Amino acid sequence: MMGRKLKTPAELLRRNRLAHPHGTLNAYHEVLLQNLKKARELAALALQKEQARQAMYYNQRMVRRRGAFAPNLLIWVYRPARGKKITKFGHRWRGPGQIMEPAGYDNYNIKMLDSGQELVTHCSFLLPYYYPQHLLEQMARDIAVDLREEATGAADID
Repeated sequence: MMGRKLKTPAELLRRNRLAHPHGTLNAYHEVLLQNLKKARELAALALQKEQARQAMYYNQRMVRRRGAFAPNLLIWVYRPARGKKITKFGHRWRGPGQIMEPAGYDNYNIKMLDSGQELVTHCSFLLPYYYPQHLLEQMARDIAVDLREEATGAADID
């Protein structure tokens, strides 16, 4: 291509050996053992790196999976809308719900707090429900301000 002769992969692999021929069989054997030792060390290093990466992802998955659901815990329930004229923009996660008790085989009895409906749901359709702490603190401050304003307004009327 473009005036150059293409080289096959076999020629590329043998190029170093042909450029630096070994004088004796023992010298070739020593170089071969060094190359194999280096390859083994690099493979062990790559194996450790890959095992650490896989362990990280496995541990992340296991944290979210089992043991996280206990009675009275607030949760989100995955229940996509069904029926005619339901769009893809409908809410898929309903909640909050409250876990009443385990129902066995990773299933839980759940009571939806908004409707009072009771469900039996597998743990794969559940997520823990956490209300952001900073929003709770802001709501508490707003309520305190409202109470102060009401108290001062009532004092002005008297």
